[in-house]
Amino acid sequence: MLITVEVNHCVQCRHIDHSGSFTPGGAKHICGHPDISEFILKMKPETRYDDPNSFSFRPKKGSRERKLLESQCYHWSNRIVEEFIEKKEIPFFCPLKNGSKY
Repeated sequence: MLITVEVNHCVQCRHIDHSGSFTPGGAKHICGHPDISEFILKMKPETRYDDPNSFSFRPKKGSRERKLLESQCYHWSNRIVEEFIEKKEIPFFCPLKNGSKY
């Protein structure tokens, strides 16, 4: 069985979430997809994988450094999609747009 879901922007996605009411300035819309940290690691414009001294250096999967980096990428401030909602477009770091499952 094949089920097709059309998602034109973040408001239509079931993974949309919010940062919480204690966020400075009020709650923000964020991406709550479980794979978002991996795609933020890959897609952020300032990401550099070749410099081990850079915050963006990508350590081996499963290592302590990798888990720390992924947890920092999963922080709500890196997953804000407010500006994309206003423009009614899908963010460049969207896991669904980049091959992840719905």
